[in-house]
Amino acid sequence: MIKDATGEDAQIPQTLKDILTDSLALRAARDAGDVSAEAVTEGVSDLRHRVDDLLARTVTHPANARLLKHLGKESEHLFTFLERDGVEATNWKGEQAIRPAVVNRKSWGGNFSWAGADTQEVLSSVLATARLQGKDPISVLVPLLTSATPRVADLILPDVGEGEWRQIPEPAQLARPARAP
Repeated sequence: MIKDATGEDAQIPQTLKDILTDSLALRAARDAGDVSAEAVTEGVSDLRHRVDDLLARTVTHPANARLLKHLGKESEHLFTFLERDGVEATNWKGEQAIRPAVVNRKSWGGNFSWAGADTQEVLSSVLATARLQGKDPISVLVPLLTSATPRVADLILPDVGEGEWRQIPEPAQLARPARAP
């Protein structure tokens, strides 16, 4: 957007870029031990004020209006990586983790049904998680595929609320929500 816009229309994306660059610099200083926890809290507060000021601007350029609308929806979570330990600044690792599944889907032309899409989604997730945890994917999949009843893979899953890892128990049955056609 910065390259495509001219004059005042380039100010909105440039200002956002500056805010994000400063947030990454604050993370680097925090990780290097150069700033205190209090300084990080103050820095996040300053960054949030700068985002609020940006969102308060009146814009006429349609691309900037879309950018600010999206920023407004996501602004609450923009600096989570500075406020919570273990949270990455970007989803790059997640994007790379699903890349093989995306290439597979594009090579085969997608799935022919929602059931096929669900199956690919689950298998890709189980295979990637097993690989990340150093487990043999085949030894994880065989019990799942040969079980007479639905079961959960023997993998460690994140506890979303706490950010800690936990082993989940195997439920008696798993129910998947129905997908709309």
